[in-house]
Amino acid sequence: MVLIDSRHPRFTRACLECQLDGCRLPLAMRLLLPSHVLREYEDAQPGRMPAAMGDIPLAVLSRSSSGEDVSAQWMALWSEMQLGLSELSSRSRYRVAENSGHYIHRDQPEEVLQAVAWVMDQADSARPVE
Repeated sequence: MVLIDSRHPRFTRACLECQLDGCRLPLAMRLLLPSHVLREYEDAQPGRMPAAMGDIPLAVLSRSSSGEDVSAQWMALWSEMQLGLSELSSRSRYRVAENSGHYIHRDQPEEVLQAVAWVMDQADSARPVE
């Protein structure tokens, strides 16, 4: 599994608890998104967050900058929660895509390719030899 700057299911709630700006999606996006997608962003979804993934290969790729008007505290919380996602698997890799905002696939596509290749290598090495 590869997570590319994925929003942690508990991010909105943690952000609001820290009384930070930028916790919720902009109004225009909230009006355009289907209700089920909006709930994913706005609500903590504990049932959707696995406690652990065992040793399933997991690469978490995170942005290095906000690319938006958010505070350093917001960015620190985002980064902390990204690292937390990498702790779901005992076989994981966490990388920060330098000089990249949220759209890592556009800013640093080679980082995405490396993350996918790493997961594929990990999966191949776990297969029994026939």
